Amino acid sequence: MSIMSVPNPAATEAVPPPALADDPVADARELLALPPGPLLAMFERLAGRWGLGRDERVALLGIRSATTYGRWRAAPDRANLDLGTRERMGHVMGIHAATVALFGPGEASSGWVRRPHTGPLFRGAAPIERMASGLTGALAEVRHYLELELAR
Repeated sequence: MSIMSVPNPAATEAVPPPALADDPVADARELLALPPGPLLAMFERLAGRWGLGRDERVALLGIRSATTYGRWRAAPDRANLDLGTRERMGHVMGIHAATVALFGPGEASSGWVRRPHTGPLFRGAAPIERMASGLTGALAEVRHYLELELAR
């Protein structure tokens, strides 16, 4: 199953995610319309590929409690994902999409978040350090950085 496939609870096959429009607001609406279970499944698969621990996952999601995260994992379809959490998930998925576009699938893209970078945004640190700062803006900055690299 592709990391960007949305599991369909009524079937054993994955349902592809909605096609992206040319309008970022429409894209955001599509992401926000997804039920919490498939969103969390995508996030978990991606976090696993990146080798993220529980604390990093909690920070990326912007939640204050590992207990809440544990409840979400135990019953993903009942998770109460607020707008901020969904926005963060959108940034995380955008970061993933950009790394795959830049480096191809596999270790080159999935390992990118762990490798130190010398640019002014990272100053020798790995991107995950910035991403897991707890700030939504940090996720947006990393995503923007990658989108600029794609535009070169």
